[in-house]
Amino acid sequence: MSKIDYVLVFDSGVGGLTTLSALKKTCPKANFLYLSDDKNCPYGNKSPDDLTHIISAVIKTAMKTHKLSAVVIACNTATTSVIGSIRSQFAIPIIGTEPNLKEPDLLGFHHITLMATPLTLSQSRTKFLEQNSKAKVHHVNGGNLAGLIENYILTQDSKTKLKIHKIIKSKLKYTPKFHAITLGCTHYVFFKQYIETTLKFRCFDGNLGVANRLKNVLNEIGYKGKESKLKFISSSLPHTLRLKQAFKRLTAVK
Repeated sequence: MSKIDYVLVFDSGVGGLTTLSALKKTCPKANFLYLSDDKNCPYGNKSPDDLTHIISAVIKTAMKTHKLSAVVIACNTATTSVIGSIRSQFAIPIIGTEPNLKEPDLLGFHHITLMATPLTLSQSRTKFLEQNSKAKVHHVNGGNLAGLIENYILTQDSKTKLKIHKIIKSKLKYTPKFHAITLGCTHYVFFKQYIETTLKFRCFDGNLGVANRLKNVLNEIGYKGKESKLKFISSSLPHTLRLKQAFKRLTAVK
């Protein structure tokens, strides 16, 4: 068991690295343990029951070797479908990631196109967020996009990158430019800049909201970890180096 207080941040793969980037900027002195649950990637095609079992096991496994002060589920799918059942199992704070409909709503957008996994789009929590938005929310099913992005971020294969560009462009082909685009999957955030600069949409994600929530929670619990440690682990293959490299490349993805 480590003596250092960590904040566990996890996702089904590299998508949560986009969340980790925001967390590091907002809570620069906190210690972060990033866990890529690539053994179960993607989460988007799992049932809520399977996700509950998977995520519970991920947290329990991390707790065996690391002292955890809080957990960030850096995945919209997992948050919208099972965060309630996960919170009931653990005494430490569990912070989730949800589709950011609030920010474009407050900025006056009357239409929001939410691009997310099928499971996220179908959840009652997502429907609740939509019902509490003044804007009309339109759905775009991301399909297997998260898996393709996972592959590209780890391999940097140029053909896969071009394929992702084509898929995103196709999925947003009939979306009017006056729509705000909310990325309801942390994997998609790797291509936020492409959507904004090339496709000319105003684009939103929930990472900054998660970071601000974590900052408040750490203050509330009197968090003691101030060493600015950052550690990467994987649930299957030992590709820690690839995770580190992906995190360093994060701001360079177009």
